[in-house]
Amino acid sequence: EGLSFGHSEKWIGRQMDQALVEATFKRPDIIRHLVANIDRCGWSIQDSKVECVAEIGKDASYWSSFAECYAPRVKASGLLDADIVDQWLVDQAENLDEGKFFASCNYYTLVAQKQVNENSK
Repeated sequence: EGLSFGHSEKWIGRQMDQALVEATFKRPDIIRHLVANIDRCGWSIQDSKVECVAEIGKDASYWSSFAECYAPRVKASGLLDADIVDQWLVDQAENLDEGKFFASCNYYTLVAQKQVNENSK
């Protein structure tokens, strides 16, 4: 749920961020549930890694293409009005041209180990 695009209208930016997450990812909150419940499955977290993938300015390619590819899913989902999504895309392209583009997302990796039950040895 750490997906974020810059936008001059705060409410549009936040709603579009949330709509992109809901329309694109099956379980965006899975890492939270996994961390909270992994021990119930007999595993323990040994390590973790967080990666922030961000693009700022005029040289964005990954997130600008993500916006172009996944905005239609937001429109098709009905989560936001199609006109708002279209304007958001125009704004992203303008931000890119003007060197004002911003987008980022956090990715998480967990390393876990199966807990050994002393009674099962």
